[in-house]
This record gives sequence, structure tokens and C-alpha cells, in this order.
Amino acid sequence: MNLFFHTLLPKKLLSAAMYRLSRVRQPLIKNLSIRLFMQVTGANFTDAERKSPDDYHSLVDFFTRELSADARPIDGQNDPHLIVSPVDGRVAHAGDICQGQIFQIKGHTYALADLIGRDYVKDYQDGQAVTIYLAPFDYHRIHMPMNGQLLRATYLPGELNSVSIDLLDKIAGLFARNERVVLEFMGDDKQPFLMVLVGAVNVGSIETVFHGEICPNRENAPIALPCCAQQLNKGEELGRFNLGSTVIFITPNNHHRWQLQAQQKVRMGQSIARLQEKSYGSQ
Repeated sequence: MNLFFHTLLPKKLLSAAMYRLSRVRQPLIKNLSIRLFMQVTGANFTDAERKSPDDYHSLVDFFTRELSADARPIDGQNDPHLIVSPVDGRVAHAGDICQGQIFQIKGHTYALADLIGRDYVKDYQDGQAVTIYLAPFDYHRIHMPMNGQLLRATYLPGELNSVSIDLLDKIAGLFARNERVVLEFMGDDKQPFLMVLVGAVNVGSIETVFHGEICPNRENAPIALPCCAQQLNKGEELGRFNLGSTVIFITPNNHHRWQLQAQQKVRMGQSIARLQEKSYGSQ
């Protein structure tokens, strides 16, 4: 997307309009919207459980469509050392966080504290992160990359910039400027990890299985979200985006051997890293 054009867009107004349109249930309008969306973005029914526009209640129901049961097998389901991709998407970057700076794209970094807030940053400033971008045609549900129990969750207000990969070298600290939800889990290895769900233009809301729909905050202030200490296993659904956006998975140490490279396409459930066995179960 052209930066000048993107700057001129009334992004919050556009997102609000898309929010309303995507929830229209009138059959003629919603079926036309789904077909138009498929034509423009390349989305399809190939792996979907429901195979026709008539099977969906609304456009947002299609955005967040579930897949058929065998569409995304989970690699190493019973292997605690194997980490899987939480989403379908394209890898923007996977690697180390250096002195509290997280990589955005070649030649550009931003402060981890700006992304996740200072309450979280201490444990992760020398950790690792993988950033995965979801295009509008991708499967929009987010799953657990490894087993984890929810420790805390925070909504952080922000802008609704497009997070397309071609804008990453044009907007400094793009992910840290956008609206986002930070979820911290405790893994089976007794190490915490973060899932950062980053909003974007046309993503009118983010949902989690813990909190339901998390809508933009008019007060423009962080919100500590309720926690229930719920355990989710690798591959279980964590939440969903209502269009397309970005997930950033962050760990506090450098004990992962990434099986990824920039621009690589990944599918939910695909192995993306292996936790070195010597670190498993360490405090």
C-alpha cells in the first residue's frame, strides 16, 4: 500500500464502517459481500467446514470461518519441545530481541516496551520473537503455539494502521502504534510466553476465548483484562481477528531453534521451533 494514500485514509472511520457492514445478516447483502470479498482477496472455501455463502450468517462469520477437522494437523501434538505456528500467515521476522529492541524489518527496530507495555518487558527484553502477518484471505483464528495457562491479559489502545508487510519499512514502530491485546501464559516448561494480537485497519475488534469480543476503547487507556487461569493446549483456539492482522509470539530466552525464515508462508499447526531439551523444565 502506498504510504501517502494510507496516511490519507480515515482508518478508524473505515474500520467502524467495515465493522457494521461485516455484521449485516440480510441474505442478499451478506452473500454478495462474501462473494465480492472472495473475488477481491482470493479467499476461498477450500479448507473451510462450510462451503457456500449461504452457510454463513454474515461477512464476519466468513472472515472467522472454521476449518474442516483434518485441514490443519498439529505437528508434535504430544511433544512438549515442539512449538507450532499459531496462525496461517507470512513470517515478517523470527529471531532474537536485542537489548529490548525487537526487529520490524531489515534496518528497522522498535522498543519492546512500546509494544507490550513496561509491566511485561523485564522478562522478555533479551528473549526471542516471531512476527506473523495474516492477509485478508488467510484463516483468521488464532491457536496456541504450545501448552499454556493464562497469567494476565492487557488491552493496549492505539491506531488502526494497515500492517501489510510492504508498510513495515515505511512506518516506524508500526506494531507498537496499533491497537493490541497482550496475553501472557505460563508454559509446561515453567517459562512464561506472550501472545500479542495486533489490530489493523478494518479489524474492528479482536476476540479471545477468555474475554469474547474486545472492542476499541474510547477512553484511549490500557485495560487490565480479567484472567481465569485457564489452561489451553497446543493447537487449541485462543482467539480470532475480524479480518486480517498480525500475531507476535514472544519468549523470554534464546533456547529455541527456529525453523523459519523471513517471508516464509506458514500454516497453523506447522512446526516453527524446537525448545532445546536442556532448557526444558528449568526455572
